[in-house]
Amino acid sequence: MDNFRGEATVLADGAEYPCRATLWRRTEHVRSRSFGGLSSSQGLTIWGGTIKVEGDVFAVQQAEDPQLSIVRVSSFSIADGDLSEGVLRINGSGDAPFD
Repeated sequence: MDNFRGEATVLADGAEYPCRATLWRRTEHVRSRSFGGLSSSQGLTIWGGTIKVEGDVFAVQQAEDPQLSIVRVSSFSIADGDLSEGVLRINGSGDAPFD
């Protein structure tokens, strides 16, 4: 599992919001049985974590397709959060935004 903790930017409905991100990335492994015995192959890579948004966290929460930018831009969905604290728990989609 890989981790990232640092500054990021949320892109939401044409606006940019600075945030502090605490993220993880994990690759699932699939075991299968074949004629030669058991084998393991790489499966899906998933990522997620929390972001603490500086500014209008409500606008981020209401965005149609929010994205997180660190090294690359990646889409995410919001699982839940605490709007009063500006903290959102997110689930990533596609490649993680960090290396």
